[in-house]
Amino acid sequence: MHPMIQKTLFLLCAGILAATQATAADPYPDHPVRIIDGYSAGGGTDYVARYLASKMDADFGGSVIVENRPGASGQIGMSYVAKSKPDGYTLMVIPNELWSVAPLLYKRLPFNVDRELTPVATLADIPLVLTVSAKVAAKTVPELIAYAKANPDKLTFGTAGAGTTHHLAAELFKTMAKVDMVHVPYKGTSLAVNDLLAGQIDMVFSPITAVLQHIKSGKLKALGVTTKKRVSALPDTPTIAESGLPGYEGSVWVFLVAPNGTPNEVIEKWIAQAKKSFLDRRSPQNPGGAGRGAAEPDAGRDQAAQQGRLGALGKSDKRRENQHRISAALFRLKDAWDSMTSFFRFFFAVNFSAEYRGQAS
Repeated sequence: MHPMIQKTLFLLCAGILAATQATAADPYPDHPVRIIDGYSAGGGTDYVARYLASKMDADFGGSVIVENRPGASGQIGMSYVAKSKPDGYTLMVIPNELWSVAPLLYKRLPFNVDRELTPVATLADIPLVLTVSAKVAAKTVPELIAYAKANPDKLTFGTAGAGTTHHLAAELFKTMAKVDMVHVPYKGTSLAVNDLLAGQIDMVFSPITAVLQHIKSGKLKALGVTTKKRVSALPDTPTIAESGLPGYEGSVWVFLVAPNGTPNEVIEKWIAQAKKSFLDRRSPQNPGGAGRGAAEPDAGRDQAAQQGRLGALGKSDKRRENQHRISAALFRLKDAWDSMTSFFRFFFAVNFSAEYRGQAS
């Protein structure tokens, strides 16, 4: 081979090798990361997403953007993320119903949580608050129930969409209290709260983060919280269970998910950051701190998923891929079991609601 050709090939190979090494050494992230929220801005998941983004901005040294893609009870945003490139630059903050409840309620979904998405971390456990507008005369849960029984289908309740935890919480309330109320679905919590403030609807079962400031200002009234115990942010507000509906309970678990196939090292960064960001329960900005405390990212519902990932570190890519697939399946199974036990009455109420049967078919 001619010496000039040899030299040219050598320089070309050296250049390719250098470029490959430089690419492999590129820090993550090297351009803006998007966290998708499937609901309108100002809701519970939006609050969690923006809190996480603010922490990531400081620690990653890059830009983390929250992008709202509301519609179809979060399914539009979920479908978008499921079909996104698994490079770590598109993730999503979701409530528990999108992962485990929606597949049980809907015959067809525009995404498959088993094949297209992978769980990353649990971020927060946010209580719901039964909140009524100033025009509603009732000041307690028993008074609200008495009014609803005397005036069937007169009270209206807003939700973040059909099949959301807000909706299921209201259906459970209707079933246990034996009352009839009219459902008004929105594309997000904040839109329902805006209409509640304007007196267009009567009540919401809202994440505490979306209504707390309005309750404290006196614009809205909190009649009860959906948790077993009272929450620190509203110590004088009784639980719904202690207000005449024993056994009533529910809350919104918020998770971080990514497209299936997202690099393991990227996911590990997010797990570490979630743990760092959300375990400071003393911070007033912490979404979990507004209620009963943040959920540990490596505990409970995402424990199986994280165990699988941590156990796969340092092993072959194929082994790691299989481990991720197994851990995601375990996560789905555990979360579905937890959701079914925690929200069994929700399912019962919804399945026997003629209104919801029409929307879910």
